[in-house]
Amino acid sequence: MLESRTRYSCLGFLIVVVGLMLAFVLVIPFSRSAREPVRRNQCLHRMREISVAILNYELEHGTLPPAYTVDEEGNRLHSWRTLILPYLDEQALFETIDLTKPWNHPDNAAAIEVIPSVYICPSSPWSEDRMTYVAVDDERCCFNGSTPRKMDEITDGFDRTVLIIEVDEEHAVHWMEPRDVDMKAALSINPEWVTGHNGLTMAAFVDSHCWAFSLDTSVEWLEAALTISGGEVVED
Repeated sequence: MLESRTRYSCLGFLIVVVGLMLAFVLVIPFSRSAREPVRRNQCLHRMREISVAILNYELEHGTLPPAYTVDEEGNRLHSWRTLILPYLDEQALFETIDLTKPWNHPDNAAAIEVIPSVYICPSSPWSEDRMTYVAVDDERCCFNGSTPRKMDEITDGFDRTVLIIEVDEEHAVHWMEPRDVDMKAALSINPEWVTGHNGLTMAAFVDSHCWAFSLDTSVEWLEAALTISGGEVVED
């Protein structure tokens, strides 16, 4: 009788353990899914902070920052992400960077290792030295190589023109790297892109409002939203 009770007791214990393990396996994905709306809102907030910093740069300099700076030979030096650091409460970090030398010069090695938290998407599953918030570098967009853009060149409406977008892992860049995406890459957004937002990606507009949109958004909508003076009507 004692042996039988012991056997039943062990069986009961195993049932409880298996039940707890199953509950853990089922709850973790649900928990992650439940947290994603919070992370998505954090991502939108960070993109808004970046867009406001870009606009504050424009207030002081009279233009949007260039996509990148160049030396006398036309070699790329630094990204717009570096140029707006003072407007993101990152003055101390900014002062450690030698803007006369390339972003990856040994003299800038310390800064390379310190990515501002505002540049990290909370849902990004990738390493923290790469970021997914980029500009579209094209003569038809808000960023045009080393040529700074004046605000009066943006005639499609500040609330209808994309300033920066979020991309997938393939198009992610180091935060200091003077590289973004071109129009072809931006228009390649599709449901096969792997982002941290379950079929969505983000955009910040020139008026600093931010919006999550579907990865199956039409190419026509994207091109209309990304260009600064096409005259298209863009609906959220």
